[in-house]
Amino acid sequence: MSKRESFFDSCRRHSKNYMITLLLRSARQPPKEENQ
Repeated sequence: MSKRESFFDSCRRHSKNYMITLLLRSARQPPKEENQ
């Protein structure tokens, strides 16, 4: 069971990190199309 939990935890961490990176990217580089 511990292995299962660790696996799910790692997935959750990856998903959270991925979302954070996307948010940072969007904040840093706003879409040029909208600026036009």
